[in-house]
Amino acid sequence: MQLYRSIPSLINARSGATAIAATSLLTGEDVFHSNRPEAPCIYLYCFPKGINCMVLFIPQSEKIVQAYASWIINRQLGQIEKADDVETFFKDVLNIPDIHIEQLK
Repeated sequence: MQLYRSIPSLINARSGATAIAATSLLTGEDVFHSNRPEAPCIYLYCFPKGINCMVLFIPQSEKIVQAYASWIINRQLGQIEKADDVETFFKDVLNIPDIHIEQLK
């Protein structure tokens, strides 16, 4: 679980210490009951100028889901135009070759 929670910090680290410090103040978390997701997942909300929000959903036992939200400051993400670009970005940043990205509409 800690690996998933470190993803926003890993991305923000690419933008420098100021980005890490600023975004560490802008986080939130919640716990709720739900049948979904069945596996950990990340929602990335993209906004102009490379300022985005990432929400991690991590299912636990007894239909409990932990959610963690963080702001992401990264110019590369601000230039993304399609789901394939997001997949490439995460493969590069996280060094995970078999990641799957799906665009929700």
